[in-house]
Amino acid sequence: AGIATGDRVVLTLVIASTELPGELEEVLSESTRAKPAWERMSPSQKRMLREHILAAKRPETRPRRARGALEADC
Repeated sequence: AGIATGDRVVLTLVIASTELPGELEEVLSESTRAKPAWERMSPSQKRMLREHILAAKRPETRPRRARGALEADC
């Protein structure tokens, strides 16, 4: 990597957004079982799910991921 012990490096930290993707908000508002499943999740689980949904390359994948993750936990 071209970095040796004692070298100075610059790090950029990015804070994960806590904003819910629209697809996830939709699932939470439509399903009576999804909201309790979401509330049982730890903060790290919620973050991983948000990131998993947002990482989808195709727009049609995002709602499927949101539904699938919460329905699997219900």
